Amino acid sequence: MARRSMPNLSRRAGNRLFAFATGVAALTGVSPANAQADPFALPKTATASAVAQTVADGPGLSELEIDGRIHRRLVELAGSGSGLTIDAAAALAAGLPIEGEASGQVRLDSLKLHQWRFDALRQRLIIRLLRKSDGANLRDFAAREYEDAQRRTIAALRLDYDLNMVAGRGGAQAAGLVGGAFVKGDLVLATSAQIAAGSGPRPAPVRRLDSFAQLRLGNSGAVITAGDFVSAGSATQRPVRMGGIQLTSDFRHRPDMVTSPMPAFTGNVAVPTSLDILAADQTYQLGELEPGEFTVRNIPINPGRGAVAVRLTDALGRETIRTIDFYQSHTLLRKGLRSYALNAGFVRRRYGTDRDTYGPFGASAYYRRGLSPFLTVEASAEMTPGMINAGGRGDFTIGNVALSTLELRRSQSASGGGGFLLNAAIESIGNRLSARAGVSVPTSGYADVASHLGDSPPRSQVFANIAFDLARNAPLQFSYVRLGPSEAPRYGRGSVPNDLLTANLFYSPNSRINLSLNAGMRSAETRSVFVSGGLTMRFGARHAVSLGAGHNGGQTTTALGYQFNDHAATGLRAQASLGTLGSTPRFNASAIHEGRWTTLNGGFVLAQGQIAGQLSATGTLITTGGTLYARGASENGYALVRAGKVAGVPVKLENRLVGKTDRRGHLLVPNLRPMVPQHIDIDGARLPADAVVLTSRHVVTVPQRAIGLVDIDAMYFRPIAIKLTDTRGAALEAGLPVVALPSGRETLVGFDGMLEFNTASGDRRLIVGAAEGRCEVAIPKTLPDPDDALVCRPMAVIAGPRRTDDSPPKVARRD
Repeated sequence: MARRSMPNLSRRAGNRLFAFATGVAALTGVSPANAQADPFALPKTATASAVAQTVADGPGLSELEIDGRIHRRLVELAGSGSGLTIDAAAALAAGLPIEGEASGQVRLDSLKLHQWRFDALRQRLIIRLLRKSDGANLRDFAAREYEDAQRRTIAALRLDYDLNMVAGRGGAQAAGLVGGAFVKGDLVLATSAQIAAGSGPRPAPVRRLDSFAQLRLGNSGAVITAGDFVSAGSATQRPVRMGGIQLTSDFRHRPDMVTSPMPAFTGNVAVPTSLDILAADQTYQLGELEPGEFTVRNIPINPGRGAVAVRLTDALGRETIRTIDFYQSHTLLRKGLRSYALNAGFVRRRYGTDRDTYGPFGASAYYRRGLSPFLTVEASAEMTPGMINAGGRGDFTIGNVALSTLELRRSQSASGGGGFLLNAAIESIGNRLSARAGVSVPTSGYADVASHLGDSPPRSQVFANIAFDLARNAPLQFSYVRLGPSEAPRYGRGSVPNDLLTANLFYSPNSRINLSLNAGMRSAETRSVFVSGGLTMRFGARHAVSLGAGHNGGQTTTALGYQFNDHAATGLRAQASLGTLGSTPRFNASAIHEGRWTTLNGGFVLAQGQIAGQLSATGTLITTGGTLYARGASENGYALVRAGKVAGVPVKLENRLVGKTDRRGHLLVPNLRPMVPQHIDIDGARLPADAVVLTSRHVVTVPQRAIGLVDIDAMYFRPIAIKLTDTRGAALEAGLPVVALPSGRETLVGFDGMLEFNTASGDRRLIVGAAEGRCEVAIPKTLPDPDDALVCRPMAVIAGPRRTDDSPPKVARRD
């Protein structure tokens, strides 16, 4: 069908209105003379047949609204009622579901739409599409509503310390670890050292431990390290210390990323339907779906065997439940995700000793990728001169009830020949019954970098455990581990197999009573049996009493203990215990205090008339923003809050008060979760009486151990009213703009030339008026009385070169 020409003005006003007006004109009998004089006269062709033809033709060019969005281009409509049609080409361009090679006008009721209607008053076709797993029909449990989080950081110097002193009959000894670092955003330059001192005449030795530069590569989740590091690799690649370069993926820097496959569900609904998810004994009410396709992603379930139920309830109350079986494991990678590591450098030997050296060159790498929700594969290799080792691994689920691992490695060395290592494991974890078993078997010639350079060769291992609920709140577990003999003669005690069989029972009838029983057998050079039991009773939230006894290798132990605040994460925690070791009575006590500035830990042991004590302190000193801060040890991030120069501003982190700004208006907020957007704002109800905050809410992300920067627009506010006049003594006109300098804050002149001035702002000048007619007010050190006035003196424009930008002209004061 050919496109019709643009309708005349009367048709654009609305065909139904046109038909109505035509009928009125026929009844009233408007004469031709009157029609010519009437500027709104209807056309002479307005007959009954013309009206019928107009209604049959349809609305013509109309607006199109799809899911609340109005398209810029008009569309051609024809017909009426259920027979309304739309031009196929225009509909396809607007994104409507036109099937096949349709052309010309197509009926709207033939298209797959949720609903449509024509609004004759606004000449608009309103359409709601069937959803295609978008909008309200896409639900992602892992998606977060991230606001535009700022990622400003400030340079800082850190000194981490862990100092320890032990005193006993043999004298006193002090030792510690210290580490210094320069941090700025994603860049870290760090070094650490071990210090030790004794009561003898020898000077305290200092040994360097690690020195490195590290850079996090933005949102990629990759980290590159140059210097000292521990090699990263697969589960069977034994890590070694190296000095060189390392490139590795680190998902800790991407907390928004879902790394392991999670259950998902896709379906279709024909009418508005509510959606509920039942998973891990939790019910998630996700609200109403719109007609069409829907998808639910990343449904949270516990690791192991699980089932997710999707409950759909339509508008008539009809309920449909569908179940998805799934096996979830953090060992698997979601489809398309990869992890990797590349290590190259010189292998470090005898770390932390006087003979610490860098040995021969070594390199290792691994690459891991999720191929499907049920299969993850891996390839890895390592080498050093005279030896190479490579292998592959696969982790896969079996029928949504178990996870299996299979790995095969091959090594070849110039001295020991070649060898293989087979690693296999299977696990099935559930709420009531869980079991794991595995075996790792190296052949006699198998070697890796660690063993090639002098460590003990890998030993064969067999393990198995099973856990189930003996009764309600009573889990029982059996475990067996066998470590094969070592082929290295210098590791004498490893030359025979080691076997360990254990049984553990835990019973908690209520939240106040816990009972545990443990028994087992060890077999190496000799065989021994051990058994122990314990009872803990809680009294309130902070107090607990425990009683324990055990027998191991012919020796019996007993203990009666008291614990204070042992479930707390910060603050003071303490414990004391009185018992026996064999026939010898013993008493020990310890306490730890995790404070804002440092963490102190101390304790002592009293036995056989002798006493030994220990005291340690751990924490961090941070220099940033011109201030030295002392904080407890933390691997998380920090945020330096600057609230102008206002002291006492109460700062909140995620709606929890964390402190007040100091006399400089600064506060260092600790323990920000790395790379997670978090809210920092102020508690307006606790602001100082003479302070005002203009913008208080901020969303920040801070890299691990870095210092974020948050500027809160705060100032002291001590207002007075001053009067401004011109050089003739007349009050300035109300509404003139005023800029206070040097702060740059803007305001307006009030009636009678009155202006509210903040005496605590530090401003010394006021610029009043527009660019071409401004004047300046000098603020005296001693402010005038309310009845006195300040004179605004004119400013002149300085002539200069012709400007090509929009910058304001230079001005000078006219005396």
